[in-house]
Amino acid sequence: LFISGLSMGGHGALYLFSQRPDLFRSAGSTSGVVDLRTSADKYNLTGLLGNLGDHQVRWIRFSVLGNLDRIAAAKKEIIFDCGVEDGFYNVNNELRDRCLQLNIPATFISQPGAHNRLYWQKAIRAHFAFFKRLASQPTEE
Repeated sequence: LFISGLSMGGHGALYLFSQRPDLFRSAGSTSGVVDLRTSADKYNLTGLLGNLGDHQVRWIRFSVLGNLDRIAAAKKEIIFDCGVEDGFYNVNNELRDRCLQLNIPATFISQPGAHNRLYWQKAIRAHFAFFKRLASQPTEE
């Protein structure tokens, strides 16, 4: 079973994977909001997590970046991408750097594109190819 999503759904896919890696073979994110703090003023997140200034630890705990140790412990491959004109490009680069530091087997794709349907239609194809490759390999579990 694989899970992937785009934008806030990309965050959701990687976050769910971090919490329950036993349910998924792999996960992916395209243009993901991998650090909820980058969207503190959107999606009613302050209503859910409290004021960012007062609840910084909570915001990190519920972000993908705050759960990379769990992803590393799963020892499973992930894929994520972000267009270079996307507002979430820098935080996805941070995710890439942290994956390298923690030896998380991650594929990161960076290419021209913004946070829009044109980019996502192009980018999601790499996720399907990635998951297809993993599905054709025997599992180690």
